[in-house]
Amino acid sequence: MNANRFDSIVVFGEVLFDVFPRKKRVLGGAPFNVACHLSGFGLDPVFISKIGNDDPGREVVRKMDSRGLSAEGLQRDDDLMTGVVKVKIEDGEPSYEIKDNVAFDFIEKPPAELIDPSKLKLFYHGSLAARNSVSSSTLY
Repeated sequence: MNANRFDSIVVFGEVLFDVFPRKKRVLGGAPFNVACHLSGFGLDPVFISKIGNDDPGREVVRKMDSRGLSAEGLQRDDDLMTGVVKVKIEDGEPSYEIKDNVAFDFIEKPPAELIDPSKLKLFYHGSLAARNSVSSSTLY
């Protein structure tokens, strides 16, 4: 663990790729975006999520590294894929197909040494990761 960690902020939830028509992909998920913005403000939040051990998952790690966001709280899954949302635009209106049973649906309890509860000042979580009983149980 980084000795200078500002572990009073924990962000829990989904990291995923929005896939638009013509195969354009955008990395996102509200918790991931919040963690990135906090990092951009010079803070060092603990981001807890899970990615697949796949090319999109490796891209998540590269993006986190390039944005100065630690991957210490990022879990990896050899069997499940990194989250994906297929976005369709019809008559100017978006619709979303959110793939289920992806890695962020199965976030496990992080190691105890990752978070010091006595320092916790802010806990942010997304709602999408709570749709599965495994991640929901970890959240609560």
